[in-house]
Amino acid sequence: MRITPREGYFGVSRSAPGSRHGPRMKQGIQFLAMLSGSLKIEVEGETRHLLPGNMALLLPQRPANFRFDAQQESRYSWCQIDFDDISPGLHLYLNSLAPQLPVDPQMEQMMELGVSITGSRHINNHRVLIELTQTLLHYYSALGALEEEARPRAMPRGLRQACRYISTHYQQPLALEDIAQHAHCSVNHLINLFKHYLNTTPARYLRQVRINQSEVLLKHTQQSVNKIAEQCGFISPFHFSRVFKAAHALSPRQFRDRFRG
Repeated sequence: MRITPREGYFGVSRSAPGSRHGPRMKQGIQFLAMLSGSLKIEVEGETRHLLPGNMALLLPQRPANFRFDAQQESRYSWCQIDFDDISPGLHLYLNSLAPQLPVDPQMEQMMELGVSITGSRHINNHRVLIELTQTLLHYYSALGALEEEARPRAMPRGLRQACRYISTHYQQPLALEDIAQHAHCSVNHLINLFKHYLNTTPARYLRQVRINQSEVLLKHTQQSVNKIAEQCGFISPFHFSRVFKAAHALSPRQFRDRFRG
């Protein structure tokens, strides 16, 4: 359905150990993504426990009380989306959404981008933020529509940072030490995180990101195979062709020809 917010903005908040807030009741909706600590959200007699790596959706006109972790400071990012009017159709749509979902790398990137744009003063950021909040809302809806076993698992922040670093630096030579440094953990811990949560290794994850990006370029650009190999971070065109054929049983050129008929 078509959703047009009146306003959208993002932020990051901290709460001291044992803090309590509420009742919170707003006209719009709010996403809360836990970064550290924990939060118990009490809504109409129901208690939700929000841990790092998860995002909660708070709906309009529902009083919510917050109880933060008693032992440590809690940090969370949030997105507020306000509407001029919530029609019956929009009300039904919002109530159909999952109350809580694991945060995947794309959701985390949208939240971080929103915080950055909200704080920007060199552009008129109103329209940009409206578009970003719409995208976040539709993405959350699409993720929630998946069968539970198909949804991503809630991942530790270090693993999400590693995945994000790989997704933005795959064009460069990447060593395990580089990825671990940006995930703020040791190499051994990084390997264990990928194995436990993603059932792969950092090297295989990086290779898959490069293959995925090469598929896009093969399908939608006229760039040569050699240029695509370079842009996607492969050591050489030969290495690219070997890795790509192992994944698809087709060479890059055969893949392009088949896609284009």
